[in-house]
Parts: sequence; structure tokens; C-alpha cells
Amino acid sequence: MRLRLLAATALLATAWTSPALAQSESQTDTEAPDVEISQEMDGTFFVTWTDARVRAQPDSTSDVVADLGFGDTVTVTGEVAGGSWYRVTTADGVIGFVWREVVAPAVVALPGTPVDGPNEGPGTGAGAIGPSADNSFESANPVGPLTSTPQVFEGMVGPSDEVDYYRVTIDDWTDIEISLDMLTSDADIALLDEDGNYLADSIAGGSSSEFIAYSVGPGTYYVEVYVFSGETSYRLSISGSAGDPPPPDAIGNTRETAENLGLIEGVTSFSDWVGPSDSDDFWRFELASEATVTIDMSGLSSDIDIVLEDDFGSVLNSSAAGGNDDEFMESTLEAGVYYVRVYPFSGASEYEVTITVDPTESALPSDSAGSSPESSADLGVLGDQPVTLTDWVGPEDVSDYYRFELAEPADVVITLNPEGGDADLELLSADDESYLGSSIRPDTEEERLELSLPAGAYVVRAYIFDGATDYELTISR
Repeated sequence: MRLRLLAATALLATAWTSPALAQSESQTDTEAPDVEISQEMDGTFFVTWTDARVRAQPDSTSDVVADLGFGDTVTVTGEVAGGSWYRVTTADGVIGFVWREVVAPAVVALPGTPVDGPNEGPGTGAGAIGPSADNSFESANPVGPLTSTPQVFEGMVGPSDEVDYYRVTIDDWTDIEISLDMLTSDADIALLDEDGNYLADSIAGGSSSEFIAYSVGPGTYYVEVYVFSGETSYRLSISGSAGDPPPPDAIGNTRETAENLGLIEGVTSFSDWVGPSDSDDFWRFELASEATVTIDMSGLSSDIDIVLEDDFGSVLNSSAAGGNDDEFMESTLEAGVYYVRVYPFSGASEYEVTITVDPTESALPSDSAGSSPESSADLGVLGDQPVTLTDWVGPEDVSDYYRFELAEPADVVITLNPEGGDADLELLSADDESYLGSSIRPDTEEERLELSLPAGAYVVRAYIFDGATDYELTISR
């Protein structure tokens, strides 16, 4: 066991430069013997003992058909019933059987990986067969050709080594799956293209496992493992299966390149496709007057969601039903420009969106407050008497701003009482709009700020978090 541990520290470097496998002169037939296989496999394994023998049958007394050295590779094609032997194909094409204890999957252990024995140092435990994962694309760890059998890598990230990269080369369209587990603190993963653009990521909290499923075309890609907080060892698994190229993408993926539907009224329908390789479709439309607008999305085969944005990119409404359920949202919108964004939550699917425009007379409450810090309603200098105001916020009027001044330092109390929706409260400096405090209690609970403030000018922001509501705002000193 001691010899095996010491030998394993240099295995990957040896594996890449291992000499040709020594083959028994008597072995000329590459036909697989007739043996019961309990599980078909297809994975690259390394020899982790100083030597090993490939036998004609899964039996230690059977004829030797090939000799293997430490660091040589074989392709494991199946597990023999009973679990003690693998069926393998050597680099020379010889088919036979090896005892499973003399080989190990392609696993890379990085600096800091715990070891089994004393005085071994980091990264020298059993299975530590590769170089350290590096912190740049140029020195990223290479990943072999992807198959359905995961390639597994082990490492550690933390304050002293915040990121590890792995390089994957894809020859044809591939559905790639990446998982990260065995975490003790918060680490995340991302998939990037060769230009460093982020294609997908997984950012579950705490020590939860991470997972990415994404379809990629021919090219070079990088898997990024990075620490969010703390320090943790990890196990990274990467596999892939044959994928299909996506349909042609005729719809813009940004607001600037959105498909323009122009001025719409009545019923308007459109359709396309989104998936991992086409993660956003944007559609632009205009309204001539205020209207009730309903948006339906149907024809889904996976979990696709939809968002409504205004001309400034603010989210006005959204629908995120689970699975392949239809999506629906209804909004009262003023005349103006709007965008529908369609995107995949998981999987890929065709979709059909129908927008129905029903013009209405304005039923929105009047807005007496400004909608930006620059247009804040001016309350003047705050005196000894409380100032109480009423107004309304909702999807069509997301924020109300009020400006007041203090002639001298004072303890200020600000309360916001929403009636029928979840509205929150924020205080900013009027000079540079720097953040001073907020209150974000759930639902219709009272929002409250109590602050000791120096003389100066301030801006109170009342804004909607969910729904729409009348509110009462009180500022006192």
C-alpha cells in the first residue's frame, strides 16, 4: 500500500508519456471473450500499481495476454458480474480482463487534497495523479474527450487559490454535464467559451452541490471552479453525450437587437426556439395608448420563462411556472415601448407567445411624487411637526421619491405603511445619492427607519417589491 501511494503522486505525468503497453506475443486475437458483463462502461483508467497483467479470462490463473506498467492507460468497457474484474481494451487493441484493484479512473487531485498516510504532503494521496489546476486559461488542466462516463477531478479552492480552470475540447455538438460536490463551504462553477464569455453557471448557496447542463458546439471551452466563501476541497465531474445543433437563431439576444413587432393592437402572435445555446430571445413592441396587456406563452416541451420589461430595462412583470406549463401575465401599461424576453430555465423548447392588447381608460391613481431622485417631490426643511403623505406604487409606477432638508442634526424617524402590496423604504443622500439605510419587511408590514442624521439634504424612496399598493409615508424628527 505504501508503494502504491508513493507511486500515485506522479501518475498523470507518467500517463501522458507512458511507453507502449507490453503485449504478450501469444495474444493476437482481439475478440472479447464470452464473459457475463454486469455493467457496460466506457472510460479511461490508469494503472496505479507498479505493474499489472491483462488476462484472457477474469481469473488470476488465466493466461496473460498483455503486461501493463505503472501509469499506462486502458479503456474499461465493462464490469464483470461479481464486481472484482474489469473488461478492458489496451492501447494496442488487446481485449482482456484486469483485477479492478490495479486500475483507477482518470482522477486529478490538486494541492491541499487530504492524504491517507503521514508525511505525504498535499496532493500525494491515493489517486493523486495530476498537476495542480491553474488559475488561467493558458495553464488550465486538460480534460480528455468527453463520454457518458464522467471524468472526475479533485481539488481545493480558498483564499490562497480562488479559482481552478479545466480545458475541454469539443469536436461536435455535445450535451455537456458538469457537477461539483463533496464541498465543505461555498464554491461555484461556470462554463466559459474560449473568449472568456460566460455561457452557464451554478451558484447554489453554502456547501450545496452545483450542476450545469449545457449544449455546446465544436470548439474549446473552460470549466471554472471558484470559491465564494471559505475554503473547501471539491470533486468535479465532467461528462458529455452527442447533442443536436440548435435551430437557426433569427431573433436578437439583446434589447438592442430585439425583433421589432412595431405598434401592436388586438392580438399578436410570434414563435421561435430557446435553449442552452440560445439563452435569450427579445421581442420589441409599442403601445399607442394605455391598455391592459395579457401575454400567454404555450407549446413548451421544457421549462421556459418570460419577462416583460420597459424601455429602460426595468422588469414590469414575469411568469415562471414550473416544468413545461404555459406561462401567463397581465399588466396595465401606458403608451410606450416594451420588450418581451423569453429564456430557458432548463432544457430547450420551441414556444409561441400571444399578446392581447385591450385599450382602457386610465384607472391609475395620480402620481404626486417624482419617479427619480432628480424629480423628487420637495418637502422643504423638516420642522418639528411630522410630514405625512399618501400615494401609490406598483408595476406602472415603481418608485416615488421625496426630498427633505435638515437645518441641524436630528434624530429622524421615517415610516411607510402599505395597504395592499409589499412596498419598501430607502434613504439616500441628496448630494451624491449614496445609500444610507433601508427597511424591507415582508408583505404589508410597516417599514421603519430611525437614523441620527447631520444637517443636509436627503431623499426618501418608497418603492414596490411585489404587487401594487396605496401607502402612507410619515417623516418626523
